[in-house]
Amino acid sequence: MCFLSSCCHLPAPVAGLCGRKKKGCGTKVAAFACKTATNFAVSLLSVFLVWLILFRPYQIRPTATAAVLTTFNNVTADTLRYDLALDLTFSNSHHFYSIRFDHLTVAAYYNGTKLGGSSSSDGDDELPSSFKLRPRRHRTIHPVLSGRAINVGGAVADEFSREGKRGRFTMEVVVKTTLTYKFWPNKAVYYHEYSCLLTFPDPAKADGGAHGVDGDVRCAVAK
Repeated sequence: MCFLSSCCHLPAPVAGLCGRKKKGCGTKVAAFACKTATNFAVSLLSVFLVWLILFRPYQIRPTATAAVLTTFNNVTADTLRYDLALDLTFSNSHHFYSIRFDHLTVAAYYNGTKLGGSSSSDGDDELPSSFKLRPRRHRTIHPVLSGRAINVGGAVADEFSREGKRGRFTMEVVVKTTLTYKFWPNKAVYYHEYSCLLTFPDPAKADGGAHGVDGDVRCAVAK
């Protein structure tokens, strides 16, 4: 009905002008909304980039500074006996923020099969379940992975046989932990898994204890 529109009884040229003004107004509103949304998205992206620059959680990776495999043999066709000791060093390169490591676990894998893990506790200096790392500091833990893995399967036994003939074994040490950054009034928590690939000479063929890893091995972020 005509009383619903202010342009109903206007001459055609004026009514057209009125319509164009309404259309132009709507376009300006849409452009303003689009610009506001774009600015908001850019602001969020900027905050995210600053967050990554300041905290850099992807750069926190342990390094295997020493590792010794003293025993690795097949007791039976489906049972492997292993004895692995290593030093894992965590470093905090931040200048201002401390990092807390919680729920720390370390486990040994061979050919994708878990052999066993190292238990940790709050009062254990060698492998604490949690610890705090202050800015520009580092800490070394000393997990010992030892035991027997039973029912390892044919694929693991075949890989053990192949690597035994070559005289070198490649084992994977998986480290799992949560990283906590505290900053007022909030905190940020990251869960990470690290993969450390270590290659050892066969302990049964090593001479004079030469069954360790040469040099430092920096672990990769697996998750």
